[in-house]
Amino acid sequence: MITELKRKALASLKGRWSFSVLVTLITGFIYLGIPNIATSYINDTGSSPSLYPFYSTADIAMELISFILFPITVGLNWVFLDVSRKKETTIKTLFSPFSDLLYYLKMLGTQLLMGLFIFLWSLLLIIPGIIKSLAYSQTFLVMRDHPEYSVLEAITASRRLMHGYKWKYVLLWLSFIGWGILASLTAGIGMLWLVPYVRTTLGEFYNMISGAQPTNEA
Repeated sequence: MITELKRKALASLKGRWSFSVLVTLITGFIYLGIPNIATSYINDTGSSPSLYPFYSTADIAMELISFILFPITVGLNWVFLDVSRKKETTIKTLFSPFSDLLYYLKMLGTQLLMGLFIFLWSLLLIIPGIIKSLAYSQTFLVMRDHPEYSVLEAITASRRLMHGYKWKYVLLWLSFIGWGILASLTAGIGMLWLVPYVRTTLGEFYNMISGAQPTNEA
């Protein structure tokens, strides 16, 4: 299964690597670069007193900015879901979670609710929390196909799709460890190619469990 999903992902990425690298680069700058620039500014101005025993103002600001920008990672997943389906996609797809205020707030609310559910399950033991995080892993892809779903409906749909597939999903992620190590040896530059490969493969996984078929528009 894993080999076949990866083969399909590479086939879908053929001729689209330049676009995929560009989208990954833009996402990395926005989601990782902007929070780091902001916290560096706070630290440089000396306005980062410690509010809590283990957190400074800069730390809290970075977490807040990352949360606000989180929907950009949803857009990234949607881009590569389209790629996996051989659909035409553009930079506009990357920013589609920001296209409407209510839709944007829905993305943030979904992330908050999923985090809350996983946290509550983790209070029992760490394993239930991990299991639930796997169960909810397809939520934002479900929302791409079903924007009319409420937050709870999307989470429930993800949980149902992942029934019987959680361990396969873990193995799929683990299969990229070697590539991740190699990418780290390039000072992270290799991630510009690895992220599209991983995300398109995950899109293929979602297509498999949801029964979606490629459109062959590309």
